[in-house]
Amino acid sequence: MRTTKFTSPLEWSRSRYQPPLPKVLKGSTVATEGESTTCVEHVDQIKKLFPKSFGKPIIKLTAGESKVQKKPLKVGIVLSGGPAPGGHNVIVGLYRFLKKHHRDSKLLGFKGGLLGVVKNDFIEIDSEKCTNSFNLGGFHMLGTGRDKIDSEEKKEATRKTAVKQNLNGLVIIGGDDSNTNAAVVCEDFLKHEIPCQVIGVPKTIDGDLQNEYIETSFGFDTATKVYSELIGNIMMDCLSSRKYWHFVRLMGRSASHIALECTLQTHPNLLLVGEFIEKRNVKFIQIVNMIADIICKRFEKGNKKYGVVIIPEGLILFIPDFKQLLDRIDEMFGSDKKKKDWKSEDLIKYLEEKKDKESKVLFQELPKGISSQLLLTRDPHGNVDVSKIETGKLLKWSVRKILRKRARNIQDEYSTSKKYFNNWSCMTHFFGYEGRCGFPSNFDCNYCNALGHTAGHLLAHGKTGAMAVVRNLTDPVEKWVCSGIPITAMLNMEKRLATWRPVIRKTLVDLKGRPYKTMLRRSNEWGLNDYYRSLGPIQFEGFNANSICKTLMLNQSGMDTEDDEEYGSSSDDDDEEEEDLK
Repeated sequence: MRTTKFTSPLEWSRSRYQPPLPKVLKGSTVATEGESTTCVEHVDQIKKLFPKSFGKPIIKLTAGESKVQKKPLKVGIVLSGGPAPGGHNVIVGLYRFLKKHHRDSKLLGFKGGLLGVVKNDFIEIDSEKCTNSFNLGGFHMLGTGRDKIDSEEKKEATRKTAVKQNLNGLVIIGGDDSNTNAAVVCEDFLKHEIPCQVIGVPKTIDGDLQNEYIETSFGFDTATKVYSELIGNIMMDCLSSRKYWHFVRLMGRSASHIALECTLQTHPNLLLVGEFIEKRNVKFIQIVNMIADIICKRFEKGNKKYGVVIIPEGLILFIPDFKQLLDRIDEMFGSDKKKKDWKSEDLIKYLEEKKDKESKVLFQELPKGISSQLLLTRDPHGNVDVSKIETGKLLKWSVRKILRKRARNIQDEYSTSKKYFNNWSCMTHFFGYEGRCGFPSNFDCNYCNALGHTAGHLLAHGKTGAMAVVRNLTDPVEKWVCSGIPITAMLNMEKRLATWRPVIRKTLVDLKGRPYKTMLRRSNEWGLNDYYRSLGPIQFEGFNANSICKTLMLNQSGMDTEDDEEYGSSSDDDDEEEEDLK
């Protein structure tokens, strides 16, 4: 238990919380192999790339007398990608399993992500390190990184580390890219007959690592609760000052899961769902007018000069005309890789050469700050870094422009609408890193502890190339089901930086799914009225401490029991409502 002078009372209290284990993990287990698997798509290509590990069966863990030999295990573990609340509990869960399995078992933590494996840079994890990080947010025990084992040199170095440390297993905690890398490492080990098993663990706050096997990734529950608290605080400020609109941008580059969950939790006046915008081909000017319409209706019907709009981080990647513009920018960057200082004039000239008038007009109408960000801000892979594109400010600028245009069309000089439209006030916010390292919710504490134990059981049974998966998450922890799913079963081929690569397919918001339909059903009411919902801080004790995020509840059980009456039944005849929203 932490007793240093720097320990806060809440840290001390959280260190005493002991997550319950699923019944199946409390004693010895039997690993039963189910049917063989294939992959999501591109079977021939995936099979060719993963001949040793493709087609492995699903492994289900059940309670029973184990035939596993109780010998010491030496296992490495690595944190990969962005932090997510609960990661330390995976490490502690695995450590506890290993020590229970055999007291001489060892757990090595590789530092700084997968690069730590390549460099053989590690610490030995002991009970003190586990105690000092248990139930806490962050990845500070080991640190993390976004490096990949994607070259022959790195693969060779990884093999040398596994052999030198005499590893029985390597556990990689990460998102879709990191777990894809786990599949690559597993295949390489099998190819070179390295006796080290590889197990993945699903992590990402974005919520896009979910599929028929994975109900949710860890960290999503905590992060969305943190964001929802902040949004609720802003909503209470709206009701207090009654003079500002707030545009809130939330993490989620590739999917709108976080924005949708926070909307279900807090009931803002408008949510921009990237997947809907892409599917219905909604252009940027239409989005701007959609926001302006809500602003006008709230003012004209209720004299409400305030409101909240939720924006997913990667929104511009879904807007068709913006997507076309970004593709042109990528083309231009690729046309002369030596040139680094691209300017607006260069892009305009390039668009003229391509005869892309639509992209040229869009780019020229952008505020200078945004157009500069599109040209200068790139991630390590050369793509536009959407987290640094101030989409909220772009929308604020564009909406103000539209409102002033509407004000000019009002003939009455003394009209209150004319005055309001000319003096409309808005604030922008971006909540990103705030949600990645918070104290994990009870759900994430329990879930991550179970994932760590599951990974340990799979290793003890000699399994490799699998992802540790825990299901039935809306049931009491006692009834959770634990298994190992072959990572290759989740792969398909996607084009990344002009090269086709095997990746775990990201899951976007399902426009026919219950969470989206539930939001859609109430969107008009939430838009015009103040049905704001303030969650307050995450609760660790009391009646609400074990609450589960609404998207998981709706996806798995079909109903959020807390709000049955509010949300009503979930039917499939919502196409007309989608048309109305557009």
